[in-house]
Amino acid sequence: MQIAEALKTDLRRVVAILEADYRGGIVRPAEVMVNRVVDLDHRNAGSLNRTDIPADQRLRSNGVKESDFPLPARVLRFAVPFTKQAAAEVAELRTFARWQAAAANAMIARLRALGREPTPEDWLAEYRRLMDERDTKKRLDPDSLFDTPITDDYPNIDQFGPVVAGEGSVWDFEKRQYVGGYPTPASENYREIGELAVARFRIAGIPGDELQNRVRLSGETEVNGNRILRGESAEQAIRDHIERGAARGFDVSNWRWSAVTPETPVTFTATEADRRLILQDAVDQLARPGAFTTEEWADAAYKLFQSPERKNGSDGVIRTYLAAAAAYRMGRVPVFPHDIDLRAMTMEQRDFVKYVVDHDASAAGA
Repeated sequence: MQIAEALKTDLRRVVAILEADYRGGIVRPAEVMVNRVVDLDHRNAGSLNRTDIPADQRLRSNGVKESDFPLPARVLRFAVPFTKQAAAEVAELRTFARWQAAAANAMIARLRALGREPTPEDWLAEYRRLMDERDTKKRLDPDSLFDTPITDDYPNIDQFGPVVAGEGSVWDFEKRQYVGGYPTPASENYREIGELAVARFRIAGIPGDELQNRVRLSGETEVNGNRILRGESAEQAIRDHIERGAARGFDVSNWRWSAVTPETPVTFTATEADRRLILQDAVDQLARPGAFTTEEWADAAYKLFQSPERKNGSDGVIRTYLAAAAAYRMGRVPVFPHDIDLRAMTMEQRDFVKYVVDHDASAAGA
């Protein structure tokens, strides 16, 4: 038990160090990363209390940097301490932030070139343009579905909890779970998010298998967001997903979905109609004149992550888009959590906004 807790502590330290050191533009050797705890080093904390910057001052903002994009723990599928090869792969994974920063700054330049404040239509056009640019970017995975839309007949589902392979784990086909191996930042991140999702049922007093997220739009209107499923509802969602994949010609023999337990909930994207309403409200919010606070930015972030349009690539695009929007509207990019997308999928809207705002504020005080 003590060894397991020590491993979890080291993994959390690695994620914190990766976030902090990347903000400072440093790639540290693995043996250094896992043997020290560092304070967060965020270069833009000085403007944290500024709620809005006039248009003429926004023209002089510093733009978006690679260091504004924390590396998600879910892509770190290496045991701690990192080997030299793993550390090299982590450095390679970080290079995606170069595209993100360049794309975000190009978006800001286009918005400024309008010569007026962007309309909701302008904000939506920029979002779609980023998605198209991401689609044509060189893909690390040729089987990724960057150009495949999420539909009611082909939704996105994600499973959380102890479902991600550790380093050296093997798949047990009979038990439908990974066994053995060592925990990684990715496996720990999914386990933690799974615990958050399971807690939602308990806090809300829901005895059944389905929790419906609700998204508050402008004017306090509410629509359905994604759903969190467990039990037989989750098992059926997985079976349906596999059948849909097979019908579309995919080789589903290697699709590995863990057996559903109380600790392995599944998220299921909102309907097309609701996602359209949520996305439209997000761009309306970005176009609204007046002060634009970190709370409003976090609220828009929740809506965007609740309304993805493509099967793959939405997360990276939304992070890029949010960074550009923040730099344009606020003159800075808030310090956001590395797993902002997973938290938006599993947290209640009000709790998510508070979490993101507090995360940003804690970086300023570090």
